[in-house]
Amino acid sequence: MNLIEQRICAWSVVVFLVLFGIGWVIMARFLPPHLPGATAMEIAAIYQQNTVWIRAGLALAMLGSAFIVPFIVLISAQMRRIQGAGSLLANTQMICGSVGVMMIFTVPFMAWETIAFRPDRPVEIILAISDFAWLMFAMTLSPALVQFLSLGIAILLDRSPEPVFPRWAGFLNIWISVLALPAGAIALFHSGPFAWNGVLAFWLPVVLFVIWILVMFFLLLKMIRQQEPLAR
Repeated sequence: MNLIEQRICAWSVVVFLVLFGIGWVIMARFLPPHLPGATAMEIAAIYQQNTVWIRAGLALAMLGSAFIVPFIVLISAQMRRIQGAGSLLANTQMICGSVGVMMIFTVPFMAWETIAFRPDRPVEIILAISDFAWLMFAMTLSPALVQFLSLGIAILLDRSPEPVFPRWAGFLNIWISVLALPAGAIALFHSGPFAWNGVLAFWLPVVLFVIWILVMFFLLLKMIRQQEPLAR
């Protein structure tokens, strides 16, 4: 595999983190999340008071989210070194990761943008669109769960003398998928640790996702450096 292309794909996740952080957190101010129990008037006021920044911030964050796709593709390329070009687990990881980007970032962000585009709509309509977006953003668990499981299982199945990924990374991916399960209960709660702003259903999965990105980023850079002598 071309080392320059691999480095571009690896560093693309840094572009994602920077653009997403600036757009979603700083400009749109969507972190911490809007309160699940907020009234329609309270949610509408958020968009009416910060309209331009929300529009621009969400657009920037949505642009940044696309840069995680090359990172996901690179992981699958490395997984194929374990089981070959026809690796079903590598294909599963790439497809689930790409679907997750669409469901977790693109669709909810367009829903939020729809609110910000006409913030003078009836407040009940704004509330309904907001609920849809937050539920989809925070509760879309299945693609990511299968993605992490596929990667974790592939790593643990690697019995070669020099494994592509360290064995502990396989267990990490499996544990991340297990610990993120509380996000599946978000629709049942308007407050508390299992709500979409709760410790277990939101903050824990977010922290786990950031840890996953950092761990996989540094592991991929290490693998690329190890391939340099072979490329000469």
